[in-house]
Amino acid sequence: MENAASVAYKKACKQVRDKEHLQKNYPVWMQTFAEKLPERTMAEAIQEHVEMNESDHHRKERELRYSTSPYERFSWLVYLHVTSTSWFEAFIMVNILLIGIATGVDLENTQGDPATTAFVDVVGYVTFAVFTIECVLKIVAEGKHPEAYFTHPQNGTFNTFDACIVVASFAFLGNSNGGAIGALRMLRLVRLLTFIKGVQQLRVIVVGLIQGMRSVTYIVLLLFLVIYLFAIMGVIFFGLNDPARFGTVPMAMVSLFQVSTLASWTSIAYTSFYGCKNYQGHPYVNEGMPSMVHTQGGDFQYYKCYVNEAKPAQAFVFFSLYIILTSWVIMSLFIGVISMG
Repeated sequence: MENAASVAYKKACKQVRDKEHLQKNYPVWMQTFAEKLPERTMAEAIQEHVEMNESDHHRKERELRYSTSPYERFSWLVYLHVTSTSWFEAFIMVNILLIGIATGVDLENTQGDPATTAFVDVVGYVTFAVFTIECVLKIVAEGKHPEAYFTHPQNGTFNTFDACIVVASFAFLGNSNGGAIGALRMLRLVRLLTFIKGVQQLRVIVVGLIQGMRSVTYIVLLLFLVIYLFAIMGVIFFGLNDPARFGTVPMAMVSLFQVSTLASWTSIAYTSFYGCKNYQGHPYVNEGMPSMVHTQGGDFQYYKCYVNEAKPAQAFVFFSLYIILTSWVIMSLFIGVISMG
């Protein structure tokens, strides 16, 4: 008799593979990309992870539980009663969140409050000991194959990542110079990424994101070509009027990348539409104003408008076509392929 999880899993797989469901909920271009991607749903990924863990459990039980070696029997007990239990994983997750909170508190402790500093130090040492013991116990739980801790098909990458952080933390532990403290903070911050391995849904999303990124290589290449092509046209059309954004091809590519994100793109477009003298905003200044402004935050370069060329028709066609191609079409393709990966 099937349980509720199995029924839900089969239902999810059927829904995703249902052609009518795909045609109803996704546009034609996304269906085309979906056909090229592997038919793999979150339910399938979770089910595969569960099956892999079950097979790993049976392998260890076969190799360790009935072994005559005391060490392998001890490894089986460690695996059965510690590393494979839900309370152990929950305890590790709590420590990961705790070190993340402590890192944030440490960065906000600009006044050097003794109580806060003591709290951060205690949390740092305790969690470091916990993570070290976690690595040791999981290696011991592999019995006569300790290398399986690093080569496990499902958890090997995360385990290697954990071990590298622990080893690197040993190098900076007890060192009080500024560089070592900064490096230790970064290691504590990176430790938060291991939170992903404890939540199955997050793990599946990250794996799907990585798999989707492999499928969008040509989309990224297409986006680069479009930006490069429009950058050359921008230098030709608007280089004299707007040298701050279109003076050179690299500067034009950076400006167009900003336009593709729709972040303050109107100031770039209006400078070319009205001319740099008629539309005076950053980074252009009026005659007589300094071209360099000195502030406490640093020195800021301004440009003077030497060639005022208003090109409303060219600017309208140029920026409208570019935004449609990049922000609407290519970015939609990018997001669609990743979400379906």
